[in-house]
Amino acid sequence: MKDNRDLQFRSPLVASLATEKLLVGLHRGIGLKVTGPRIVFSRYDASTGTEQIYAVDPNDPTSETNISSPSPLAQYPHDECPSISSTGLIAFSRGSGGYTGAIFTMNIDGSRQTQITTPPVGLWDNQPAWSGDGKYIAFVRSYQIWIANANGTNAHPVVAYPTSPFALDHTPTWNPTDNTQIAFWREHGGISAIMTLKITPNSSTPTSTAPVNVSNPGKDDWDGWPSWSPDGAQIAFWRNRGGQAAIWILTLSTATATQLSKFAAPGDQDRTPCWSPSGSEIACARTSWVDWQIFILETNGSGVRSASQGGGAL
Repeated sequence: MKDNRDLQFRSPLVASLATEKLLVGLHRGIGLKVTGPRIVFSRYDASTGTEQIYAVDPNDPTSETNISSPSPLAQYPHDECPSISSTGLIAFSRGSGGYTGAIFTMNIDGSRQTQITTPPVGLWDNQPAWSGDGKYIAFVRSYQIWIANANGTNAHPVVAYPTSPFALDHTPTWNPTDNTQIAFWREHGGISAIMTLKITPNSSTPTSTAPVNVSNPGKDDWDGWPSWSPDGAQIAFWRNRGGQAAIWILTLSTATATQLSKFAAPGDQDRTPCWSPSGSEIACARTSWVDWQIFILETNGSGVRSASQGGGAL
């Protein structure tokens, strides 16, 4: 991530405020001048039951701007899970609620909203993630990990999934330094873990390589929502241990995970991490069971600050 995509942010799958679904959009332009770094995130409005994508300067919480706002909003009320490419193009999920939807792209100012995937009837696409070079998008199709070219062509599953789901796969993330490596969150057999997988993105043939459990959660742990570091050496993820979710960092070379989040109150929760381009900061969603806000954590553990205002930020 770089320049105007200093941090990206995606909404938590398990949060009561939002679920990730999607659908149709249209070309539109808005008068937003974008300079400097941006976090993009989705915000749920309980009064209308809608969710929209916002951009904010991480150093100025008052700069929040709604950049997706489809029309008619009543028909397509849920824009979620934004992901920013190396060129500043945003992929996101758009839906009408329930298990429906598709992947869209737009510019950082909200212009040129374009639908790039069309799932078969009864299926849904969400949780897009760009490869480091912006050539490919990984996404979830009805709890399967799929990849496609940046324009949505050559969409295919990364593995040969059985007809009857044996696992629920979520939230893919690419190794920014290697297009042949992805990580994702898998729920299977009572275990929730972070997996990595070797793939061939420009091939339509699913890989025969088995995914590897890299987070190895303990019996009281529930791991989810990975985010690969810019240098490819670490994966941030959230771990729910004893009812408190926190951001952890996994160092791949040593297979060791360390908790990054530090809380002021027992009820605080951190979820859905995302790295800054420098690797020195991680954005996440934090709640004290009132509403969700975006916070930025220093990866060396030295500090934390708020980067959003108002309720419902995810």
